[in-house]
Amino acid sequence: GADVDRFLEIIAEVATLFSPSGAVKALDDEKDDLVIETALMGMADVLVTGDRAIVELKSVGDLKIETTSNFLRRFQKKR
Repeated sequence: GADVDRFLEIIAEVATLFSPSGAVKALDDEKDDLVIETALMGMADVLVTGDRAIVELKSVGDLKIETTSNFLRRFQKKR
């Protein structure tokens, strides 16, 4: 509906699009590697995911990887 359209407009105004090249080879699943590469390209501090294979890495370079529940727990402690 209109709320979803407005939300997408807001995201489009502030988002930066990246096109991963496939250079990251952290896991056996190419799609997981693309997610990690995109986070690295965007210079993310944290990648929040429910994907167990990605979470098990814990980090790639300076990128921290954690579950949604762990991220929310840390976020709530800081408030």
